Amino acid sequence: MPLRTVVVFTAAVALAIADVQASEAPEDLLGQAEMAVAEARSKQALWLESARALAAARAALARGDTDESVRYSRRAIELSELGMLQREGGTGPAASHTRRDR
Repeated sequence: MPLRTVVVFTAAVALAIADVQASEAPEDLLGQAEMAVAEARSKQALWLESARALAAARAALARGDTDESVRYSRRAIELSELGMLQREGGTGPAASHTRRDR
């Protein structure tokens, strides 16, 4: 994978995570993670690890471990965003190169 692609992936993920406010309630963040996973699933872009992170976030919240729930919710969001980027061609909106450019 070219360095430019990695940079674009990283920037897109950073922007997605920046949208998630640290001060949000764990329940709200879990809701955002559920929406992100559902969107990735609807686009046939869901990674197994994203679904696992969502399940772990739900379980952590159910047992009252809010810090762990927040961590796993953020992970589910991040992986869902990456899955959708990959599905869109793996380069994200800023890159314009193709496999032939390598």
